[in-house]
Amino acid sequence: MKNAAYAWRQGIYFLSLCARQEQERIVGDIRAAAPDQPAGLQPALDELGYSISGGVFDAHGRAPGPTGRQRFLGWSAGPHWILAE
Repeated sequence: MKNAAYAWRQGIYFLSLCARQEQERIVGDIRAAAPDQPAGLQPALDELGYSISGGVFDAHGRAPGPTGRQRFLGWSAGPHWILAE
């Protein structure tokens, strides 16, 4: 999980170099390829799209409301949420 989070963070860095419209296009392209990706990728893509659209997370890394979105980190205090999907 830690290595996946490192790779994810590197991808976020490169996305940060793009304009918002390009970021949205890239996430859309990844979503289009998502059926061929691990099942745990979809929740991470959801939180990425949420962030790109201006969404914010609280101090615990969760989005407000019932969405269940949370930051993709390489560690957890129990079973990692992305593996539970």
